[in-house]
Amino acid sequence: MDNRTVSFYFNLTMFMNIGHYCYPAFIFFLLLYSFIVCTNLAMTALIYSFISSANLVIILVIFRERTLHKRMYMFIACLSVNSLYGSTGFYPKFLMDLLSTTHVISYAGCFLQGFVLHSSACADFSLLVLMAYDRYVAICRPLVYHSI
Repeated sequence: MDNRTVSFYFNLTMFMNIGHYCYPAFIFFLLLYSFIVCTNLAMTALIYSFISSANLVIILVIFRERTLHKRMYMFIACLSVNSLYGSTGFYPKFLMDLLSTTHVISYAGCFLQGFVLHSSACADFSLLVLMAYDRYVAICRPLVYHSI
């Protein structure tokens, strides 16, 4: 007979009881989340709905305006989509944990969040490599650039 315990949740021990400071910490990280989602680390924003709409406007303008149908603008639109994807995979659970008294996450939730964060980082690096190669070809091999 084995002595084992089966648990379906992780206990997040990073979050300690910070008392009355949980609300200022929540506001700070909510603003940080808004900043990341809105502008891809470039401009300041205050609320999540404004941030989401700003990224959506970038995406819609690039896809609707024919003069912006160039590779670099498509890469920028993809970076905006990936910014929404990655930050939405991390910050909602983080903000919930700041305000709750129990800090647990299920195995499935933990693995899903890990998958979202890792796939977002891989997509960011891949897009940056593509952008660098695009600029390399445009500068070093301008006659070949339009045939690729």
